[in-house]
Amino acid sequence: MNFPTRILVPLLFLFSCSNLDNRSNIKHIEERISEIDETILTNRAIILIPNSGCTGCISSAEQFIVDFNDDLKDVKVIFTGINSMKTLRVRIGDKINDRNIHLDLENEFYFSELITLYPVVIFTKNNLISSIFEQRPENSFSIDSVLISRN
Repeated sequence: MNFPTRILVPLLFLFSCSNLDNRSNIKHIEERISEIDETILTNRAIILIPNSGCTGCISSAEQFIVDFNDDLKDVKVIFTGINSMKTLRVRIGDKINDRNIHLDLENEFYFSELITLYPVVIFTKNNLISSIFEQRPENSFSIDSVLISRN
């Protein structure tokens, strides 16, 4: 890989996904997800897990759901961009049938303002989005904070 490519590619990844938590984007995301499911913002948090992207981050998020989903009854977990139900079932087992798990088979939550290479956690308060975080290897946010965070 030549020098400009080694510099440009990481910069594109860095800046292409860094705009989730700005106010105008949050408002647009609120509108879009409320059109899909008008009750979704009543959850304390929403965890959106894409099928592809940062494989380590996605695997960690899936393992978090397997380990702790029983403690997340006020959190909606959405799997989107699903390529294979069989593969997803192997990865998360019987959790796939839990009441707070939503399988986005129509990819309604897979839209450019929200989907990234990383799992996304949306915290809500008073039926509005209060903040959005990506679970990225280089940031200090951890999906585990969903367990301890109470709005």
